[in-house]
Amino acid sequence: MNKNIEDESILRCAELLHKHRISFATLNMIGLPGETLSEAWRTVEINMRVKPNWAWFSIYQPLPKTALGQLAIDKGYIKSFDVTIRDANFHESGVILRNNPEGKKMLRLKNSANIVIKIPFLKVLVKKAILNLPFDRLYAFIDNSLYFIFYYLKLTSKQGLKEAARSLYFVIKSI
Repeated sequence: MNKNIEDESILRCAELLHKHRISFATLNMIGLPGETLSEAWRTVEINMRVKPNWAWFSIYQPLPKTALGQLAIDKGYIKSFDVTIRDANFHESGVILRNNPEGKKMLRLKNSANIVIKIPFLKVLVKKAILNLPFDRLYAFIDNSLYFIFYYLKLTSKQGLKEAARSLYFVIKSI
Protein backbone atom coordinates (compact mmCIF):
# COMPACT_ATOMS: atom_id res chain seq x y z
CA MET A 1 0.00 0.00 0.00
CA ASN A 2 3.07 2.19 -0.18
CA LYS A 3 2.93 3.23 3.45
CA ASN A 4 6.62 4.18 3.22
CA ILE A 5 7.35 3.34 6.84
CA GLU A 6 9.16 0.36 8.24
CA ASP A 7 7.67 -1.81 10.96
CA GLU A 8 10.63 -0.99 13.21
CA SER A 9 9.73 2.72 13.08
CA ILE A 10 6.17 1.92 14.08
CA LEU A 11 7.43 -0.24 16.95
CA ARG A 12 9.81 2.50 18.16
CA CYS A 13 7.00 5.07 18.15
CA ALA A 14 4.72 2.70 20.08
CA GLU A 15 7.49 2.07 22.60
CA LEU A 16 7.82 5.81 23.22
CA LEU A 17 4.05 6.24 23.56
CA HIS A 18 3.91 3.42 26.10
CA LYS A 19 6.95 4.77 27.97
CA HIS A 20 5.24 8.14 28.41
CA ARG A 21 1.85 6.55 29.12
CA ILE A 22 0.19 8.10 26.10
CA SER A 23 -2.90 6.25 24.92
CA PHE A 24 -3.13 5.59 21.20
CA ALA A 25 -5.04 3.64 18.59
CA THR A 26 -3.93 2.20 15.29
CA LEU A 27 -5.89 2.45 12.07
CA ASN A 28 -5.69 -0.62 9.85
CA MET A 29 -7.21 -1.62 6.54
CA ILE A 30 -7.57 -5.17 5.26
CA GLY A 31 -9.18 -6.64 2.17
CA LEU A 32 -6.99 -4.70 -0.25
CA PRO A 33 -6.90 -5.81 -3.89
CA GLY A 34 -4.99 -9.10 -4.00
CA GLU A 35 -4.41 -9.26 -0.23
CA THR A 36 -4.26 -12.75 1.26
CA LEU A 37 -5.37 -13.94 4.67
CA SER A 38 -1.72 -14.43 5.57
CA GLU A 39 -0.98 -10.77 4.77
CA ALA A 40 -3.97 -9.65 6.84
CA TRP A 41 -2.61 -11.72 9.75
CA ARG A 42 0.68 -9.81 9.49
CA THR A 43 -1.29 -6.62 10.10
CA VAL A 44 -2.81 -8.15 13.24
CA GLU A 45 0.60 -9.41 14.37
CA ILE A 46 2.25 -5.99 14.19
CA ASN A 47 -0.64 -4.67 16.28
CA MET A 48 0.05 -7.43 18.81
CA ARG A 49 3.59 -6.10 19.09
CA VAL A 50 2.52 -2.42 19.17
CA LYS A 51 -0.17 -3.04 21.84
CA PRO A 52 -2.44 -0.08 21.10
CA ASN A 53 -5.38 0.79 23.34
CA TRP A 54 -7.51 0.00 20.32
CA ALA A 55 -6.76 -1.27 16.82
CA TRP A 56 -9.35 -0.02 14.37
CA PHE A 57 -9.80 -2.38 11.42
CA SER A 58 -11.62 -1.29 8.27
CA ILE A 59 -12.48 -3.23 5.15
CA TYR A 60 -11.05 -1.67 1.99
CA GLN A 61 -13.63 -0.03 -0.26
CA PRO A 62 -12.54 0.91 -3.79
CA LEU A 63 -12.84 4.63 -4.45
CA PRO A 64 -12.62 6.43 -7.80
CA LYS A 65 -9.54 8.48 -8.65
CA THR A 66 -7.30 6.58 -6.24
CA ALA A 67 -4.31 4.39 -7.07
CA LEU A 68 -5.82 1.41 -5.22
CA GLY A 69 -9.17 1.91 -6.92
CA GLN A 70 -7.51 1.94 -10.31
CA LEU A 71 -5.50 -1.16 -9.39
CA ALA A 72 -8.75 -2.92 -8.45
CA ILE A 73 -10.15 -2.18 -11.92
CA ASP A 74 -6.91 -2.99 -13.76
CA LYS A 75 -6.59 -6.37 -12.01
CA GLY A 76 -10.27 -7.20 -12.57
CA TYR A 77 -11.35 -7.16 -8.91
CA ILE A 78 -14.14 -4.73 -9.81
CA LYS A 79 -15.66 -3.57 -13.10
CA SER A 80 -16.66 -0.07 -12.01
CA PHE A 81 -16.95 2.14 -8.96
CA ASP A 82 -20.66 1.51 -8.46
CA VAL A 83 -21.00 1.51 -4.69
CA THR A 84 -24.05 -0.17 -3.21
CA ILE A 85 -25.38 0.70 0.22
CA ARG A 86 -23.86 -2.60 1.35
CA ASP A 87 -20.43 -1.31 0.27
CA ALA A 88 -20.82 2.21 1.62
CA ASN A 89 -19.21 1.53 4.99
CA PHE A 90 -15.87 0.23 6.16
CA HIS A 91 -17.14 -2.29 8.71
CA GLU A 92 -18.63 -5.01 6.58
CA SER A 93 -17.55 -6.99 3.60
CA GLY A 94 -16.83 -4.94 0.50
CA VAL A 95 -17.14 -6.05 -3.10
CA ILE A 96 -13.47 -7.08 -3.32
CA LEU A 97 -13.67 -9.10 -0.11
CA ARG A 98 -16.89 -10.80 -1.24
CA ASN A 99 -15.07 -11.95 -4.38
CA ASN A 100 -11.98 -13.09 -2.48
CA PRO A 101 -11.95 -16.85 -1.71
CA GLU A 102 -10.61 -15.98 1.77
CA GLY A 103 -13.00 -13.04 2.17
CA LYS A 104 -15.23 -14.53 4.89
CA LYS A 105 -12.19 -15.49 6.95
CA MET A 106 -10.72 -12.01 6.48
CA LEU A 107 -13.96 -10.42 7.70
CA ARG A 108 -13.92 -12.76 10.71
CA LEU A 109 -10.30 -11.81 11.33
CA LYS A 110 -11.26 -8.13 11.22
CA ASN A 111 -13.96 -8.79 13.81
CA SER A 112 -11.72 -10.87 16.08
CA ALA A 113 -8.43 -8.98 15.68
CA ASN A 114 -8.75 -7.07 18.95
CA ILE A 115 -9.39 -10.31 20.84
CA VAL A 116 -5.98 -11.52 19.66
CA ILE A 117 -4.33 -8.15 20.23
CA LYS A 118 -5.67 -7.88 23.80
CA ILE A 119 -5.26 -11.60 24.65
CA PRO A 120 -2.44 -12.96 22.43
CA PHE A 121 -2.66 -16.58 23.57
CA LEU A 122 -6.11 -16.73 21.89
CA LYS A 123 -4.45 -16.41 18.47
CA VAL A 124 -4.47 -20.19 18.06
CA LEU A 125 -8.19 -20.34 18.87
CA VAL A 126 -8.98 -17.59 16.39
CA LYS A 127 -6.87 -19.22 13.66
CA LYS A 128 -8.23 -22.73 14.17
CA ALA A 129 -11.83 -22.13 15.18
CA ILE A 130 -13.22 -18.63 14.81
CA LEU A 131 -12.05 -18.09 11.24
CA ASN A 132 -13.75 -21.35 10.24
CA LEU A 133 -17.03 -21.06 12.17
CA PRO A 134 -19.80 -18.94 10.61
CA PHE A 135 -20.96 -17.02 13.70
CA ASP A 136 -20.39 -13.67 12.00
CA ARG A 137 -23.03 -11.71 13.91
CA LEU A 138 -21.53 -12.92 17.19
CA TYR A 139 -18.02 -11.88 16.09
CA ALA A 140 -19.34 -8.46 15.04
CA PHE A 141 -21.06 -8.11 18.44
CA ILE A 142 -17.85 -9.01 20.28
CA ASP A 143 -15.87 -6.54 18.15
CA ASN A 144 -18.38 -3.75 18.82
CA SER A 145 -18.41 -4.56 22.53
CA LEU A 146 -14.62 -4.47 22.75
CA TYR A 147 -14.64 -1.18 20.85
CA PHE A 148 -17.08 0.24 23.37
CA ILE A 149 -15.07 -0.99 26.36
CA PHE A 150 -11.50 -0.27 25.26
CA TYR A 151 -11.87 2.76 23.01
CA TYR A 152 -15.16 4.58 23.08
CA LEU A 153 -15.56 4.74 26.86
CA LYS A 154 -12.04 6.08 27.22
CA LEU A 155 -12.70 8.62 24.48
CA THR A 156 -15.92 9.77 26.13
CA SER A 157 -14.95 9.29 29.78
CA LYS A 158 -15.82 12.88 30.64
CA GLN A 159 -19.41 12.43 29.47
CA GLY A 160 -22.09 11.57 31.95
CA LEU A 161 -23.81 8.25 32.56
CA LYS A 162 -26.72 9.24 30.32
CA GLU A 163 -24.44 9.78 27.33
CA ALA A 164 -22.57 6.53 28.01
CA ALA A 165 -25.89 4.63 28.14
CA ARG A 166 -26.96 6.26 24.87
CA SER A 167 -23.66 5.20 23.30
CA LEU A 168 -24.07 1.63 24.52
CA TYR A 169 -27.57 1.57 23.03
CA PHE A 170 -26.13 2.74 19.69
CA VAL A 171 -23.49 -0.03 19.72
CA ILE A 172 -26.07 -2.72 20.51
CA LYS A 173 -28.55 -1.35 17.97
CA SER A 174 -25.91 -1.37 15.22
CA ILE A 175 -25.69 -5.15 15.49
